[in-house]
Amino acid sequence: MKLEALFDALHAQQIELGLVQGKLKVLDPHGRLNDELKSQLSLHKQALITVLSGQLPLSAVDFPEARLTSAQLQQISLQYADIADIWSVTPLQAGMLFHGLEDAGASYTNMNFCVLKGQLDVSAFEQAWQQLVHQIPAFRSQFFIGDDGVFHQVITTSARLTVQWHNWCDKTAAQQQLDLQQLMQDERKQGFDLGKAPLMRIQLIQLQPEQYYFVWAQHHAIADGWSRPLIFNAFLSCYEALRHQKPLPVLAFGQYKNYLRWLLARDPQVAGHYWQSYLAGFVQNNALHIDTLPLSAHSSGFDNEYCELSKELTEQLKVLSRREARTMNSLFQAAWALLLHRYSGDADLVFGTTVSGRPAEVPDIERMIGMFLNTLPVRVRIQPESTLRQLVEQTHSASLDAGVYGFLGLGDIQRQSGFGAGSALFDTLVVYQNFPDALYNPTLHSEVGFCVQGSGSAEHTAYKLLFNIFDTESLAIRVTYSRNVFAATTVRRLLQHLQGVLQAMAIQGLDQRLAGIPLAGQQIARLDPVTTQPVVAEPALRLNELFERQVQQTPTQLALICGRDTLTYQQLNERSNQLARALIRRGVRTGTRVGIGMPRSANMLVALLAVMKAGGTYVPLDAKLPVARLQFMVRDADISLILCHQSQLGIYQQCGAATLALDCSQLLTECCGDSAENLTTQPATAQDLIYVLYTSGSTGQPKGVQVEHRSLCNYLQQLKLFLSGSEIKGSLVSSPLLFDGTVSTLYLPLLSGLYVELLDADETDLVLLADYLLDDDAALLFKLTPSHLVALQHYLTKSQPAARHLIMVAGEQFPAPLALHWSRQLLPCCRFFNEYGPTEISVAATIYEVNRQDDQLQSAISVPIGQPFATYLLYVLDTEGHETAIGVPGELYIGGPGVARGYLNRPELTAERFILLTLPGQQPQRVYKTGDKVRWLESGQLEFLGRMDFQLKLRGVRIEPGETEHALLNHPEVTQAQVLLCQRHDAEQLVAFVVADTVAPSQRVAFTEALRQLLLSQLPLAQVPAEFVVCDALPLNTNGKVDRLQLLESWLQTMEHEVIGAQSGLEQQLLQIWQSTLSKTPLSVTDDFFRHGGHSLLVMKVLSEIRQQLGYVVTVREFFHFPTVRTLANYLQRLELNRQLDSADMSMIEEGEI
Repeated sequence: MKLEALFDALHAQQIELGLVQGKLKVLDPHGRLNDELKSQLSLHKQALITVLSGQLPLSAVDFPEARLTSAQLQQISLQYADIADIWSVTPLQAGMLFHGLEDAGASYTNMNFCVLKGQLDVSAFEQAWQQLVHQIPAFRSQFFIGDDGVFHQVITTSARLTVQWHNWCDKTAAQQQLDLQQLMQDERKQGFDLGKAPLMRIQLIQLQPEQYYFVWAQHHAIADGWSRPLIFNAFLSCYEALRHQKPLPVLAFGQYKNYLRWLLARDPQVAGHYWQSYLAGFVQNNALHIDTLPLSAHSSGFDNEYCELSKELTEQLKVLSRREARTMNSLFQAAWALLLHRYSGDADLVFGTTVSGRPAEVPDIERMIGMFLNTLPVRVRIQPESTLRQLVEQTHSASLDAGVYGFLGLGDIQRQSGFGAGSALFDTLVVYQNFPDALYNPTLHSEVGFCVQGSGSAEHTAYKLLFNIFDTESLAIRVTYSRNVFAATTVRRLLQHLQGVLQAMAIQGLDQRLAGIPLAGQQIARLDPVTTQPVVAEPALRLNELFERQVQQTPTQLALICGRDTLTYQQLNERSNQLARALIRRGVRTGTRVGIGMPRSANMLVALLAVMKAGGTYVPLDAKLPVARLQFMVRDADISLILCHQSQLGIYQQCGAATLALDCSQLLTECCGDSAENLTTQPATAQDLIYVLYTSGSTGQPKGVQVEHRSLCNYLQQLKLFLSGSEIKGSLVSSPLLFDGTVSTLYLPLLSGLYVELLDADETDLVLLADYLLDDDAALLFKLTPSHLVALQHYLTKSQPAARHLIMVAGEQFPAPLALHWSRQLLPCCRFFNEYGPTEISVAATIYEVNRQDDQLQSAISVPIGQPFATYLLYVLDTEGHETAIGVPGELYIGGPGVARGYLNRPELTAERFILLTLPGQQPQRVYKTGDKVRWLESGQLEFLGRMDFQLKLRGVRIEPGETEHALLNHPEVTQAQVLLCQRHDAEQLVAFVVADTVAPSQRVAFTEALRQLLLSQLPLAQVPAEFVVCDALPLNTNGKVDRLQLLESWLQTMEHEVIGAQSGLEQQLLQIWQSTLSKTPLSVTDDFFRHGGHSLLVMKVLSEIRQQLGYVVTVREFFHFPTVRTLANYLQRLELNRQLDSADMSMIEEGEI
């Protein structure tokens, strides 16, 4: 017997050795020293004395399962004096330990718990667990990390486990329950000192004379789930022997070192080539897009949701598994792949799975206790015609290959794949548990004197979603999810959808097409309209005809206010009739496109009505636009005449069209001689275009949206119906004609007998606008963008009196905190509405009234866009053109009479975006493909999630800028945020631009660091911007929306073009470590470590170099929080200053005492 085996045999029998005056002494308290052990002790006596006296130095060859260098062994020997063995760590252990350094191991604390009913011998209970510690090397394991960043598992000769005992018999049942919840929370948070065995704790709580609650916490790195019942049943055997004073059993476990030898014999290069090929071409994490909770709704840690499949469905799935000769694991993975495809919209999918890691060729592998698991990627590709069978074959094939190449660590796999550093390969994990989740072997009940009830376990995970499927009589699914990311209702809905896919799989088999499998709850994916009253049937009319009808009803009513100018309905109608006749004389006919280029004024409204009455189509222009852009619009729209003011003639005369100044005396004289009666001979219909409005185009040139009279009138009639109960007297027009949202405030009052007031267009817009909002004389209709509200709030104080205005917000996503700030604090007397709709559907299709008392809005990121107007049809479709279920993101398609004719002179783009949609059981419908990502909410509203085409890719990783912007807005000081992808130093990086007025310029550096920490706590590293820029204000375009191009250009102009160098000796030293470790020069002190190829192993190397060269001990958590040279140097300098201050304080105390 080797010396190492002799030590193991003595430990198993609880026999201890010692030296007394140089002589070997044996302590055998239980009388287990048999003849064989005596013989071996005699044989190895001198060697034992040498080892116990410390005379024989340890050698790396003594620990073949560790692959130690002499330097590594020396470091370990200095740390530990009682070394029994040293092992290498498995790939999954290494990952757990690395993340465990961030939070003292709390991330991987496994909790096992149950109720013990019966008579319990507490002393035997504790002795039995201590016996397991003596006999199971894993329980005497501790982990050491060397200066080179390599982990080793050090097995100590002894470790002491103390059972923590609590007597709660005098507490009420309710109090016991509360205290148990707190105890479990505290236990999870406590974590472990990874360098000190045992990495487990036992708590025993007596609830009643014969009822106990048992809590067993362990670090996941020392034992996997398969080991759990082996351990507990071994405990029961030891407990039964101790209780009846029988000889303690020698536990027959397999030797974990045999597995390590097998693992070390694998060829990582061969496995690396396999994984490189397997993951080739996969460049983006599959984002679920179902929840990113705001800070106000965050709840730290993880939670669980459960569901149990019916026995009937369980049996159907098992029959399918046997018939197809495919494992249940493969079926579940295929089901999740389909669900991930539906939620993410991706056809190339990667999620994680955990393999047992117990190779059958290793003897006694099923009887070994330790960590064997490994987490591996599963890749599934989906084609338009894919069937469930094709998905199952892919997951089955992946499972077979995992048995051959699955020993490589996930970090190594990700590096081999070339996937972006600092980004997770996947966020979801599917684990099929084919070992019992229960702890207890019921056959031992009679021997131990107590029974086990309600056994279970809870584990933490580094992934956003972990699916555990337990193979019991009825299959059970437990979803562990991050409360920082998902709401419980979302996870429950996800489980419902998973059950629906499994149901379809079990009933219809594997040959059905994926496209034909619905998700549960899909039948309620469209909502009731906001205008439920019947719309009065009437012939389609032009807007000018509806206005003329109103003139007949209210001829003397005030229609227009602009500065000192006022017009009644009759006066406005007569002036526009006269101008229409003048336009006809100049060639304006049905279909003639006329440019409207004057600012807000009485002449502007007269001109708009006159063009309509003449049968023409107006095209809004703005003299502030670049001349080249104006020239393009005039040329593209074939504008024959531009109406403007004399002060703008010089600009518009460069555009190649005739111009007519409405404020020249000659035209005024001409119009005065014309008839003021309505025109009746123009051959115009409601199908004619009312306007062509140019919006930004992806080619760099604007595109003209053609809107017909009937489409705009449909919207205005629906809005009029929706607002019919309000008490407004008129509207304030404060936005330019180029913004189609202006249509609401410009025309709706003129169809309702109310007045329109035009706000002068100058630099005092915001001041004047604030005055109107605070006016308590008359309730008005306003149309503003969220950016307007952000800028306006500086001119208002909290809860000021005002009339009961109606404030419609449109044009951008409406942040919920901004909506609540205005509706609760600034103008609580007003009503706020969020209106949604692209220009292509004639202003808007949905509307939502902000409810300031809505608790859900309190925890929301943005205000819902609401429900559709009665005449609009809304469809949310996935990438395959199928309607999505509630909560599942998709693209919004809009149909109905509000849909525009198309794009002027852009037939290909029109055919691409205005399509004929045919859904099962419905007539073909012409719809507009919005490109907006939305989802239905359970509350019966539609939620806007962002643009489908606003997704960015940074070093192959897909970025949702909206998610980062939302997270930034969670900071109470941030009022606006924009995240852009910028090119600098021949590299792309994310840059965040924020407005935070309460932050002084001197505080901005600290403030941006606080923003970085906030995002690091909520988002993947790839979504955290490399730069944060605090702006006084975000630039707006003429429509009141954030001008991204101007923002980017202004930032690039202010940035230095050279690398930012070190400003202190500490920064210079850190920069040298960065450059040496990353093998990159030059680097800037503001460069992010992970964005330049840094990964976990290199982190450990950097931390070691910092410790050796600079004397600072930096934790992994601290390094993740300060990943640039500058931020880390600032942090270390603050620590040094605090240390010096503490030393000074201590010196003063000592001097005082002396």
